[in-house]
Amino acid sequence: MSDYQYAVYFEASNLSEEDLRKIKQYFQIRRRSGGGECGEVKKISENFYRIAFREETKGGLDARLVAQSILQGVKDATIGANFRHLKIIRIVLLKIHVFLEFKSMAKQLFGTFTQVTTASSCKPVEKILKLDSYLLRFLKENKIAFLDLQKRLSSLNCSFKLDLEKVVVVKNEVKSDEDDIALDKWKAKVEDVFFELQYLYDIYFEFNPETLMILKQNPFLPTEQLGIYREENIFVIVGEPMELQKLLKAMKLQQQICKECLVSEANFDLVKEQFRLEIESNFSEINIAQDRPGSVVLKGPKEQVEAAGSKLRELLSQIQEKRIHLHQALTTFLSSSGAIQKFQVRFQQSLRSPVLFETRNSDLVLMSLSTGALQEAAAAVQRDLCMESVPLEGTEANSPGIDSLKESLNKALQEANQGSTNVELIYQPGTHADPRIKVQVVGYSNEVSKLKKIIQDYKENQATCHDSLPLPLPEMVDYFSELLALLGVNSDNVTLVATRSPAPCIRLSGPRCQVRDLKTTLTSAFGGLTSKRVKVDGPGVLQFFQGGGLKTQSLLQFTFQVDVLVAPMLNSNLTSTKVGMCLLDKAGQRLKSNFDAAKSTNTIAAGDVLEVDGTPLGCKKVFFIECVPSSGSTKEKALRDGLERALALCEQQGWDSVAMPVIGPGPAMSVPIRDATRILTEVIGTFGRTGFTGSLRTIRIVMMPNYSDSEEVFQSLSSEIDEIIIGAGNCQLHLVYGDISNETTDAVVNTTDFSDFQTVCSDILTVAGPAVQAQLTGKIFTTQPGNFPCKMIMHVSGKSDAGNIKGLARDIVSKCELLRYQSVAIPAICAQHRSTAEFLVIGQSAQNVSDACLELKQAYEKECSTQSFTTEELKHLAQDEIDHITNNADSLGVEINQQSPDRLTVRGLNSGVIEFNRLVQGALVRQVRGREQDLIFARVNWCILGIWGVWERLPKEANYQLENNNIFGGVLDAQGQKWTVNLKGMEATSVNTPGLVSKLKRLENLSFTFPLYWDSMGSGEALKLVTLHPSSAEYNRVKMDFKRTVQKAVLKIERVQNVHLRRAYEVRKKELQDKNGDLVGAGEKVLYHGTTEEACLSIQRTNFDRRFAGQNTRFGIGTYFAVDASYSSDPVFSKPAADGTQVMFVALVLTGQYTQGQSDMMTPPPRSTQDPNDRYDSVVDNVQKPSMFVVFHDCQAYPDYLITFK
Repeated sequence: MSDYQYAVYFEASNLSEEDLRKIKQYFQIRRRSGGGECGEVKKISENFYRIAFREETKGGLDARLVAQSILQGVKDATIGANFRHLKIIRIVLLKIHVFLEFKSMAKQLFGTFTQVTTASSCKPVEKILKLDSYLLRFLKENKIAFLDLQKRLSSLNCSFKLDLEKVVVVKNEVKSDEDDIALDKWKAKVEDVFFELQYLYDIYFEFNPETLMILKQNPFLPTEQLGIYREENIFVIVGEPMELQKLLKAMKLQQQICKECLVSEANFDLVKEQFRLEIESNFSEINIAQDRPGSVVLKGPKEQVEAAGSKLRELLSQIQEKRIHLHQALTTFLSSSGAIQKFQVRFQQSLRSPVLFETRNSDLVLMSLSTGALQEAAAAVQRDLCMESVPLEGTEANSPGIDSLKESLNKALQEANQGSTNVELIYQPGTHADPRIKVQVVGYSNEVSKLKKIIQDYKENQATCHDSLPLPLPEMVDYFSELLALLGVNSDNVTLVATRSPAPCIRLSGPRCQVRDLKTTLTSAFGGLTSKRVKVDGPGVLQFFQGGGLKTQSLLQFTFQVDVLVAPMLNSNLTSTKVGMCLLDKAGQRLKSNFDAAKSTNTIAAGDVLEVDGTPLGCKKVFFIECVPSSGSTKEKALRDGLERALALCEQQGWDSVAMPVIGPGPAMSVPIRDATRILTEVIGTFGRTGFTGSLRTIRIVMMPNYSDSEEVFQSLSSEIDEIIIGAGNCQLHLVYGDISNETTDAVVNTTDFSDFQTVCSDILTVAGPAVQAQLTGKIFTTQPGNFPCKMIMHVSGKSDAGNIKGLARDIVSKCELLRYQSVAIPAICAQHRSTAEFLVIGQSAQNVSDACLELKQAYEKECSTQSFTTEELKHLAQDEIDHITNNADSLGVEINQQSPDRLTVRGLNSGVIEFNRLVQGALVRQVRGREQDLIFARVNWCILGIWGVWERLPKEANYQLENNNIFGGVLDAQGQKWTVNLKGMEATSVNTPGLVSKLKRLENLSFTFPLYWDSMGSGEALKLVTLHPSSAEYNRVKMDFKRTVQKAVLKIERVQNVHLRRAYEVRKKELQDKNGDLVGAGEKVLYHGTTEEACLSIQRTNFDRRFAGQNTRFGIGTYFAVDASYSSDPVFSKPAADGTQVMFVALVLTGQYTQGQSDMMTPPPRSTQDPNDRYDSVVDNVQKPSMFVVFHDCQAYPDYLITFK
């Protein structure tokens, strides 16, 4: 048998020997043709050639792969452009017949395998074809293929028989007259059928042992439409090419395997590049995937997958590790800060072999393929990273020290971590075994060292210690700042806090040595003090001493020592104000020298502060405020700016106390007293509310007793602080001077002894009602508020004991907190009707203390007086005025006693007695004046022309002033605007708006109230026509309404003032308002009525007359008025005069309740069938949208304006 048993047949024409050599060379190149070792190219017939390949050897592809390539769809393969349509036909074994693409070739190849038996006249014709035995077996065994062949041959009137060697085709009917030509045609058709079958089915030979095993073990493969026949070490597969390809693809997939290799990402990253090169070089059919962390999946042929897995393990075995044990904080820092990535990038650039990191528990694991790189990296990590933990002892961990430490550390932390995290800071709380707070610093060594130095500096130089010093007297707690001023003690770097808990003492905080020294100084100073308690009795005694008593008499001779004095100046001149001159007199030329030296180095503008050394005055600094305003500014603004800068400088420079006068009221600046005190208190209040006050704790306002305006200044200043707001933790304490019954808080406290329900108790219980009074039993009680506008009333009794009052205040706040109330109003407990003022006088000598006690009593006695009032003086007072005077007795600081049945005695403070007398006289004057005002207001109307051109009536007070020519101080209108008056010109000039002048007019009401927009009319004048000025607002309003629907020119508008008609109209208006109620009322509307020039005078004198109703009375026999002026302007109703002008009345019409009109109506119809006399007030043309109103009552309309137009 020949060694070349696999043949390829192809068709070509005119091939030379050179062409045959190139064809053989092409088929020998396996990677191009899929062939291999082959024989010579032989010509088997004209234009048809064959080349045979060696029998398959181990590892060789040869012709079998060429066959497989063709079976996969390569029907034709052009070998080269020079071979002129050279085509590969089909590949078979030598023993397999080949059916060619062209019939001529098919006949040559099939001629030896075909035998035709020509039948005689009685025998059928048979055609025998010898086909491939596997194809014959497939056609016989496969039902689908068998039926398909049967169908094809049936169409040729044939039957067939199959065995393993041949197929016999029998022509079923042979006609006697059929000749050879007909038989040849039948034979050709049969050959065509089997020729097509050769293209329809492929025969595939499989020799690969692995593929053979898959076919043996997987009967589930798609083989239904295929014939699979097993021979020794070979499988033969027959079937349609598409089905064959499906089977081959399934077998190929079965040959691949997947293998998962568990390997950490870090380890794989180290060997990834080398492994990739190995795969590309030796395992080209392997695919690598990383579907999940810690895993590498290899997919491909089994041998290659196993070999690749072994190679991976070999590479991984070369990785070396070095384990470094770290503190957990360092391990966390490495993970959170990105330090691992930084180190890896750094080592990749600086080391010969990459080094990767992993954290395992508290260890850092370094991995590399190089021992040297591993050692260098470990040394760098241990050198560059560190962790420090510094404990804070005792008060070092307390605020405010710890806050300043945190602020410094946070600032340093931000600087160190700019761009990346280089260091982390952790505050570790103490434990039971070690309660100290520890500051843990973790990161790169340089940054850790910087932060550690900050902590050590804080511990050494800024740590605060605490100590306490008992106070000899509890009252010293409340006046501790004054006590320090009296003793002249300065506590620059030590914080002093006076407290009553657990006992009256001073708590000192600051650097340890300074705390110790100051405590020694205070102990010595307290030992040299003398104290005495004194009582002063009498009405109003508390008000006196809480007000001006201490100020006016200078009873307590403190020498206040402050750090800073504030003084005004004008144009940078020291002696430009009285304050400056006083300071110069006291300090002498040295202050002048200091002032000039400071001025020479500074440029001062309005509101600026000049800082001058205050040593000559016994203080640290004197701040002079420049009070001369700049261009476009005011003295008040310069003063406000200067005060704000002065307080800000005190805080910036760390001063503890400052003293300042009330700047402005003097002759140099002439700022009103109230404005000056308001600016001062607003600036201080704003400064206190900012929350940034640190060192500055005392602000003193200085007033000279012998200054002419000192009392007014003090009263003005006191009025500015009627409400004081003090922060207390998360709460605000409002100290309010006023009436507690006006408060609207959640809870209100009532102070009482539960027997005398007067003063504050009476105020609260009077509002709440008698039901609340019945619930009062015990020490602290809560009741429902009754009519009082709060949620609860708390009733307490302080029993005039300071300790008890403090406990009550604490209990009240606690109860409000428990009930979640947000606000509570507490009166001055036990302050009502108290006639005793108690003082504790403390001084540095017994004589000074005794003198001060005596002067306290004398000062009060000098400020008291007594006055009596007879019944005759009081009999004209109304009850509410008497109640008002009586209720003001407490606030005035006086007592009212019934000396005899016809006399009252008032005793107390001079100011209170005088004020009481003024109230009595004022009540009488107000009563008389009020009665006069009511009488004049009912008789005379004084009006002012408003800014919109509408006359407005002035209030009673202004009406009274104008009628009595009492206009010196100006008058106030209804909006509170002040006007100066010129009665001769009947004009008023606005005080608040310069240049604004308005007109005045006086209307005297005769039998009814004149409309405000009317002009004055003389006595007995019944009718007046007033021509409106075209520039007046009244003219424009009437014209605008007219022009809304009429485009004709307005020539003149006249106001009709008919007293009799207007009086009748107002009476009818009141009648309809009473009849229809507030919902409908009189229904007053502004409507239009066209008329003739001849009828104008009659209407002006006698009103509209429904008896003259003539034509166009479709809605009733009455007087017609139109909603739109356009209707009335029609010449039918407003007939033109000879000159073409027309006239129309603008009427006020009382429409009331209206209904649909009818032409025969002489009066409106009844509103209900039950009462025929209860009629509608008017009728309309359309109830839903009226454009015409008809009235039947002559007084139900008033001709308000007459418009002449053209």
